[in-house]
Amino acid sequence: MAEQLTKEDRLLHMRHTIIPFHVRGVMAGLSALDLGAKHDLFTLVEIHIESPNPEVQRETLLSYAQPIWCMGAIHSRFLLEFVGLKSKASPSRLETITDKERKPSDIGIECYHRADGTFLRRLEPSVVDYGPDPEVVRRAWIGTCDFAGQRLAHATDDYKLQNGDVTAMLRRTFETIPDLISHCFHSQLD
Repeated sequence: MAEQLTKEDRLLHMRHTIIPFHVRGVMAGLSALDLGAKHDLFTLVEIHIESPNPEVQRETLLSYAQPIWCMGAIHSRFLLEFVGLKSKASPSRLETITDKERKPSDIGIECYHRADGTFLRRLEPSVVDYGPDPEVVRRAWIGTCDFAGQRLAHATDDYKLQNGDVTAMLRRTFETIPDLISHCFHSQLD
């Protein structure tokens, strides 16, 4: 039988393994968007696997990069929800997740405390006001969450995004989420 982790162990694992994993996923999404912006998406690429039995995979840049930037959107939504933010309603708006919406088994930023013992708080939508282009960032985070929910997580009408191109929103989200996590989470615990 598997050993049950203590709550403290689960929080440490989330802090040092899971959150960095998702941040790396967001950064990979940005790298994939950068590749797509620099090159024709139908350019053939080769992926070389160095091993005792070397392998080469050939595919278009689109078939390589698109799954990466799509996963970057999922990672972004995960991280925004971790810090307490979500897209809600129609038209969509950025809101703070309530106590009622968190399950007892959920791990969020509010589960962590600073060295002085005070607990971190879920972020308010106004967090975007502390950086450049707050309305652009707000729309990007909302659009990324809607993209992750409407186009990636399940099949549904695309009424929130109106079949529009989300590339610019994804880019802005991928550019801002790593700093958000660093500033509002990691630096608060050091």
